[in-house]
Amino acid sequence: MSAFCEDDRQLERYPNGLIGKPRPKGEPFIRCLQWGDKADLPWDDRDRTFDSVQDLTASLSTSRSRLRVVLLPLAPQQHDADEAQQFRALFRHYSVPSAVPAERMRNVSHAFGASRVLGESEVEIAWFHFLCRNVFVDESGAIRDLGYLQDDHKAGVCKDPSMLWIMCDFFLHVEPAGWGLDGEKVVTLLCFGAPSEVVEHFQRLLGNRAWSDITEEPYLLFEVLFNDLHEVYDQAVWKLSRAVNPAEREAVQRAGDLGKYGRDFSDFSFRHLNNIQKNCVFMVEAGAASIATLDAISAKLKLKQDLSPSPLTAAAADAIEYRRRNFHSTSLRLHSVEQRILNVVQMTRTMVTQADSAVLKADSRAMKFIAALTLIFLPATGVASVFDTPFFDNDFSVSRIRVATNFWVFWAVDTEYAGVMGFA
Repeated sequence: MSAFCEDDRQLERYPNGLIGKPRPKGEPFIRCLQWGDKADLPWDDRDRTFDSVQDLTASLSTSRSRLRVVLLPLAPQQHDADEAQQFRALFRHYSVPSAVPAERMRNVSHAFGASRVLGESEVEIAWFHFLCRNVFVDESGAIRDLGYLQDDHKAGVCKDPSMLWIMCDFFLHVEPAGWGLDGEKVVTLLCFGAPSEVVEHFQRLLGNRAWSDITEEPYLLFEVLFNDLHEVYDQAVWKLSRAVNPAEREAVQRAGDLGKYGRDFSDFSFRHLNNIQKNCVFMVEAGAASIATLDAISAKLKLKQDLSPSPLTAAAADAIEYRRRNFHSTSLRLHSVEQRILNVVQMTRTMVTQADSAVLKADSRAMKFIAALTLIFLPATGVASVFDTPFFDNDFSVSRIRVATNFWVFWAVDTEYAGVMGFA
């Protein structure tokens, strides 16, 4: 990218809005795994830790390792200005574009970039981000949002937002090897906030002798990364799938014996269902973003293969396409989880409707009884009211009823009022 397009302000603003996780006491700031020829790289130098970026760059400038994986925290620790400055120094050393920290400060779910560093035509860079919900299921099978305290969760206050998400960034830097090795490359992968699955995988690969394949086709590292990132994503989706089980069982039990469980659904775990649905939405976004990233990597590999065919580039393209299908497969399972939630919601909604209908039916029976009583007593009440007026003189001694001569006034007024009420 042209320097004219760079926004140095992004580096100066970094890490605004980012709060790195506090490191346990004694945990190193930087860990560097290295691969190379045995003659050039002693075994003790293959896994080293550093307390500063200056120590790292000074060590790597004299190292003859050909493949380097640098493990760093996602962001500097809060209120640590020196650590933030070291991150900026690392970005400048490896020609990290300003877009990379800007994307992280915006917490993007998908962004892939690849280019050559202008002025250094043989230096290639590429990067992508990964964002996934950190799903936690407790012993009862309920979803719990990490970082919330029990009382604070009701108020929506999160004590540690970084625990809610799995966020990591990966930056690939490829440059000529130098030191008399014409045509050879040095590949460096910067891993910011890499999950434990990625760290352990690279640690297992320390003794692997096929590291030279990476120096020939660096994009094979992305296949390694997405192998572990898919594991993270897949495990989260399985947790969501298992979290639906208690809600399904409860709904089926209530549907099978409404008499035992009653018609009051105020104690049903609707909040639990809402938590699952919310996390499903986040996981759908994570899966779609990962597939979009893999599509972008595939397009880049196709372009490389068209320009300079290579068996390893073709192998990398096939591996990336396989990882894409992995994410698609897990997305299908996530879709089934969503459908299961909808089934539970529909079942509970039907049971609530049935309960409401039963209440309305009981009310209807009561109203019918009241109407029947009204039909029986209303005519009698009306007749008694008429005979109770002064127009009638009940003389029970002679068993005779005398009617006033102006009784017609009663009917005239009553008929007039009835007509007015009818028209109204």
